[in-house]
Amino acid sequence: MAEEGRLAVLRRLDEAGAKGIGERIAALRRISAGLWARPAWDAVSRAGAQEAGALAHKLAGSGGTFGFPHVSRVAASLETVLAELAQGADPPADVEKQVERLLAALQSAFARGPAGSRFALAQAEVQAAQGQEICVVAPADRLRGLVELVAGLGFMPIPCDLADPAALPDQAAAVVVLAPDGTADLVRLDPVLGRGPTILVADRVDLDVRLAAARSGIDAVMPLPIDTAELADWLNSFVGSGSEVPYSVLIVDDDQLLVEVYAAALEQAGMVVSVTTNPAEAPALIGAHFPDLVLMDVQMPGISGIELAQVIRQSRRFLSLPVVFLSAERDSERQFLARRFGGDDFITKPVDLERLVTMVRLRAERARSLRSAMEHDSLTGLLNHGRFKDKLQHELERCRRNGGEISLAILDLDLFKAVNDTYGHLAGDQVIRGLARTLRARLRRIDLAGRYGGEEFAVILLDTPPGAAFGVVDQTRRVFAQQRFESEGQAFQATFSAGIASSRRHPEINQLIAAADAMLYEAKRAGRDAVFVDGGPGG
Repeated sequence: MAEEGRLAVLRRLDEAGAKGIGERIAALRRISAGLWARPAWDAVSRAGAQEAGALAHKLAGSGGTFGFPHVSRVAASLETVLAELAQGADPPADVEKQVERLLAALQSAFARGPAGSRFALAQAEVQAAQGQEICVVAPADRLRGLVELVAGLGFMPIPCDLADPAALPDQAAAVVVLAPDGTADLVRLDPVLGRGPTILVADRVDLDVRLAAARSGIDAVMPLPIDTAELADWLNSFVGSGSEVPYSVLIVDDDQLLVEVYAAALEQAGMVVSVTTNPAEAPALIGAHFPDLVLMDVQMPGISGIELAQVIRQSRRFLSLPVVFLSAERDSERQFLARRFGGDDFITKPVDLERLVTMVRLRAERARSLRSAMEHDSLTGLLNHGRFKDKLQHELERCRRNGGEISLAILDLDLFKAVNDTYGHLAGDQVIRGLARTLRARLRRIDLAGRYGGEEFAVILLDTPPGAAFGVVDQTRRVFAQQRFESEGQAFQATFSAGIASSRRHPEINQLIAAADAMLYEAKRAGRDAVFVDGGPGG
C-alpha cells in the first residue's frame, strides 16, 4: 500500500473511532436510563446492567487507542459498578446517582476531544534482500579450510585475509570470523563488524571472550574445533532472516472497530493480518494459516480468550504459537490466570499502537526463530521429519478443500553405508549436505523439502501432477550424480533413488507415504540411481 493510501486508511479509522466512541456513550446512557424505569430490580434489570457493562468494557479498551484516555479511565470505573449490578440481588440505594455521575464524567471526557496524536506508528523495517554470500575472514594460513567448510554447507564464501578486511563487501548475509587470539583479535575486528550478522570462531572461548564479543555486537561465538552442525544452523538462520516472508498475525476481538485499527497498525508495519470477531472461528483459522502470533481479547461473548487459549494449547502443533492477550482487565490475578492457561504476554487496553507493533514484532521474531530451530534439521537446514509430516498433512487438507493435487517424492542415497565405511562419516555428512543443497537449487520456492531419515529425504511438489514431478526429480538425480566429493584427497560420487506418488490417487497421508515408499523400493530393486512413479510415468 502506498504511504498516502496508508495514511488515508488511518485517518478514516481515526474518524470512525471517535464517532464510534460517541455512539457507544449514547447507547450506554440509553441502556442505563432503562435500568431504573422498572418497578423492581429483577432478571431483566440485571441483563440490562450486563449489556451496559459490556459497552463500558469496550469503551475502556478503545478510548485511549483513539486519543481519549480519560474516556477509558472513567469507563473502567463504570464497568466495575455495572458488573456488581449485573450479579447482585438488589442495588445499593445510592448506585443510581453513582452511575449518573460516571455517565456525566464519561460525556465530559469525550467532549474534551482527543489528546495528541492517535497514530504514532512505528514504520516498517526495510530489509535489503540478501543472497547466500558469506564473508569468511581468517588469517591467511587458515583461510582455505574455513572457506571449504562454509562452501560444503551450501553457501557462497567470500574469502578475506584477517590482516586486510578492507576487501570485504559492505553487506553480506553473514560474516564468519576466525580470530585465534580471542579478545586480542577483537580490537582488530572493527572494520569487519556491521557488514551482517557475525559469528566469531576462536581457539579459546571463555566468559571474557563472550563478553567482549557481546560488547562488540557479535551475534554468535563458537570454539574450535568447529561444530559443523551448529555453524550450519547459525548460517541458515542468518541467511533466512533477510528474505523471510512478513510476519503473519491473527487478531481475535469482538470489537470490530478495534480489530480494524490493530490490523491497520500491523499492516503498516509490513505484517500480514487476518481477523475475526467470532472467537469460535479462531481454531479453524489457526489450523488453515498457522500464523506467527495470535492477538486475542480476554473478554469475549460465548468463548473467553482464556478458554480459547486452552483450546489452542490442546494441540501439540500449536504449543509454540505465541498468544498475546489484549484486554482492559487490570486484575493481576486475572492476568496471571490468562498467562497460566496459554498466554505469553498481556497488553492492557487502551493499547498504544506503537508499543503494540514493537511487541508483536519482537514476539513473532523470537517465536519464528525458535520454531525454525525446532522444525529444521541442523545438518541440512531442511524440514525435520516431524515438521515435514505436519506440512504434508496440511497440504493434503488443502487439496481436499480446493481439489488440487500434490506429488510426494521420497529419495534415498544409494549405498550410503559404503560411503561412510570407505570415506568416513564426515564425508557422509558432506554427501547429505550436497543433496540438500541440490534440492534447494532445483526445486521451486513453493516446494517443500525435508530430511526424512538418516540418508532419506522427502519432497512435496505443490500443485504438480506425478508426470511433471518425475521430470523435476529425475533431472535433480542427474545433476546430483555429476557432483564430485572429496575426502583426504580421494574423489568420489554418489547417487540416489526415488519414488513418487500423487495425492489424487492416495488422498490419505499414510497411503501416500506408503505408495511413494513402494516406488522407492522398486527403484532400488531395479538397480538404483532411478526414479519410479506410482501408476507409471504419467502417474
